Amino acid sequence: MTDKLKVDIFGVKSEPVPGGCGCNGGCGPQPTMGELFNELVDFINDSDLAAKVELNFIDVNETDMDNYPEAKKSLDNELPIPLTTINGKPTMYGGINKELIYRKVKKAI
Repeated sequence: MTDKLKVDIFGVKSEPVPGGCGCNGGCGPQPTMGELFNELVDFINDSDLAAKVELNFIDVNETDMDNYPEAKKSLDNELPIPLTTINGKPTMYGGINKELIYRKVKKAI
């Protein structure tokens, strides 16, 4: 079997994804990036990709981002968190969409 595809989500686990409120102010509580990541983990683990993917959440406030040069470059260029990388390559930013991540991982395998 080949190595697992590595999916890293860079963000702040305890904070909600920025934005997403309507102009009328009726937001309500928003899930945190950590909660959305946990939903992604459950979604992938319940899919045909479970044995093929390694998922990690990297908290940008607690991690030396120099260890992740491509992600650091994207964040330094002000791409919004959460930032998703697949095998180190920045792929998506500004949200954690489990269906979209699934499709991108499926395509990359």
